[in-house]
Amino acid sequence: MDSNGIDMSVIFPFNEKDGGATFRRANDTMADAMRAHPGRLIGFCRIDPYYGREACRELDRALSLGLRGLKLHPKSQRFSLDHPVVSRLLGTLEDAKLPLIIHTEKWNPATKPDQVELIARRFPELAVIAAHAGYAGPDILPVARDNSNVYVDLSLSSLYMIRKALASLDIGKILFGSDSPYSHPEVEMLKLELVEECSAREKELILGGNAARLLLPN
Repeated sequence: MDSNGIDMSVIFPFNEKDGGATFRRANDTMADAMRAHPGRLIGFCRIDPYYGREACRELDRALSLGLRGLKLHPKSQRFSLDHPVVSRLLGTLEDAKLPLIIHTEKWNPATKPDQVELIARRFPELAVIAAHAGYAGPDILPVARDNSNVYVDLSLSSLYMIRKALASLDIGKILFGSDSPYSHPEVEMLKLELVEECSAREKELILGGNAARLLLPN
């Protein structure tokens, strides 16, 4: 972060082979990191819906620790977004006015853009961040355009995809993402610099202004 001029970052747990009861230990690590670096890190928790009631209790616990959102990964945890526990988790998040970031890609039925739209319409007050516009492909853009609560992050996107997003969406819908350590902040920032269609003001919003509006208390 320091070497790339990044003031604040969102962090959340990796997928783990043995994450403990519904990522409890990893969520504790996120909260510890926030306390160790105040004002630098915004922690999201991660939940496995297959833990049922325990998953719901873990979300409540994680939010009580000060974590500021939820990461769901239907591909890694192998669940469908119509799983009843998912609805309970998202209802809690919507009530708390905190955002969801969800792994999105076009190759897996559980993570396609139409699944993002399904939950966005079911929970219209929930901010839904579709991760990895580059993996989701152009089909995620009309979902973000037509649903006021859907945003995209540009991590792992090609220059073509970044240009498509700029041409298709209100600038307030587009968020920077590095997906570190799978990519690197410097790499993802360079892509944005290479897109001549992106003005200095638009870059400022993508690199932080839009995320601050979603993630930081008023």
